[in-house]
Amino acid sequence: GHGALIVDSRPGRTRGMRNSWERFWPVARIVGQVLPARDLRARFAFAFVEPMVRRFLLYREWLRGHHEVQRTLLADVRDVVFQSDPFALLEPGEDCVFFEESREVGAGAINGGWIDRMFGPDARQPFGERKIICAGTILGTRNGLLRFLDAFVDGVMRARRFDPDF
Repeated sequence: GHGALIVDSRPGRTRGMRNSWERFWPVARIVGQVLPARDLRARFAFAFVEPMVRRFLLYREWLRGHHEVQRTLLADVRDVVFQSDPFALLEPGEDCVFFEESREVGAGAINGGWIDRMFGPDARQPFGERKIICAGTILGTRNGLLRFLDAFVDGVMRARRFDPDF
């Protein structure tokens, strides 16, 4: 009810946390970086990234094709129970709401390890004192989320590798 549309990603989901093509990413990203448009880079990266990253590329593709959508909640279904309107958290003029975890990036071995493996050992230092942002629950306007997801694609293209193991 309340005009909500729930989109189940199961038809295109990958089983497990690995993608057999991700091992080629260090070379493939060189090709991907020279592609002339962000949409091409996103589609290209889709073949090589692991499922935790791939979901954001799917979110972006879906939102780009649904201009009628005004506000969206990106969520890991297992984490969500609606007790009230989640968009009440979106203040006038805000485009996105991100939710903080209780620990800082520097203190989170899992998150810090991901950053180190993806972007190099010095990449996490500027964020060490900042809170970890929950990747499983993000809400915002269509345009705000598309700006975030465009920046995400740009970050993917800078990643040296993908390694979800922890």
